[in-house]
Amino acid sequence: MKCLLVVDDEADIRELIVDDLQRYDIRILTAENGQEAFELLRTERIDAVLSDIRMPKMDGITLLKEVRKSGMVTPFVFLTAFSEKEYFLAALQLSAIDFIEKPYDRDQLLRSITHALNLGEKLRTIDEEVAATLCSHHVAPEKVSEFQDRLKEVLMLQRLNDLNSAGKLPLKRKAA
Repeated sequence: MKCLLVVDDEADIRELIVDDLQRYDIRILTAENGQEAFELLRTERIDAVLSDIRMPKMDGITLLKEVRKSGMVTPFVFLTAFSEKEYFLAALQLSAIDFIEKPYDRDQLLRSITHALNLGEKLRTIDEEVAATLCSHHVAPEKVSEFQDRLKEVLMLQRLNDLNSAGKLPLKRKAA
């Protein structure tokens, strides 16, 4: 069963999301801030994260930074009441895969979460296979890490292209 981590400092939002998603074949864990979420990410097998951005103790962007620094490739979807460009761009640079504004549309949330969970499962499988293959060929650990980082960059560029094609990037095109 795929696992989703829902991170939001508002208990009612966490409960609403769990209620909306519990009928699907998804294991759902919750955290009320980034610190709690990071501990769960270090100890549980989580396929995707749905996170608020503005939270006490550790915000969503800092959580994503810490996750990426630790080498995890877990897909992130942000659910936020704030659509500030600086947060959007910071999160994209760290490979966030989608943004959903509060109040959210249930169908949009489900589509985004399904995509994130499927991507997370694929990324974990690829990451494990790459590490196992490279290690079995006695490739130095730093080379394994370098290869995994490049894989993450390629995936981020693909996601940016997908968002641009869908018209979701908050960047204005220059007139020709």
